Amino acid sequence: MGDIFLLKNQNDTALYYYNRALIIDTFIEKNNPAVIEDFLNRGRAYGRLNDPARELCDYLKGLELSKKIYGDNHSLTGKFYSGMARNMLGRQCADSAISYMRKALRISEAAHPSPHPDLSSLYREMGYIYESIGLPDSAMIMYSKSISSNYRGFTSTNRIETSLVMDEPLYASSLMDISRLKYSEYLKSGDKKSLLSITDNFDNIKSLTQSAIS
Repeated sequence: MGDIFLLKNQNDTALYYYNRALIIDTFIEKNNPAVIEDFLNRGRAYGRLNDPARELCDYLKGLELSKKIYGDNHSLTGKFYSGMARNMLGRQCADSAISYMRKALRISEAAHPSPHPDLSSLYREMGYIYESIGLPDSAMIMYSKSISSNYRGFTSTNRIETSLVMDEPLYASSLMDISRLKYSEYLKSGDKKSLLSITDNFDNIKSLTQSAIS
């Protein structure tokens, strides 16, 4: 139930159901694996409610339990690291955010052979972290990796085959990220090749949009 209300952005109601789930699952068994996801979900709800202290507390509790039950390299363990990275970025702790996201990526790279949407999403998040602290070159590398890990084929050409894209909204978002950096590059250098790249990206976004509505 909590997931439904979180999707509707009814975060207080989502938190209520996540609290209920945590109480019930803990009562059933102290080390109940379901408790791990309860901490992850409630942490996300606290994040939506702008309560970073409680958000981080739940991530730390869930991380400890996930490592105990599933091990250091389980995909669920990685989700806590990515959540902690977002939390740290919101606190302006860029070094910690990068450190946690690297751990999440290392786990995801081992758990999900590329291409995989989860891996693509984490690359994009790492790109956003780099961009937010003024490292556009590093951000561009991560956004490009997000593209390549979300496509069942080679992405060396300017045009994509939409049927090979695994997560179309995520792919389009990564193209927008790259275009934003390319435009900043153009404003600094005046290099019109950057504009041509942006045009190609928007043509691909248009193709993805037409594919989604057809």
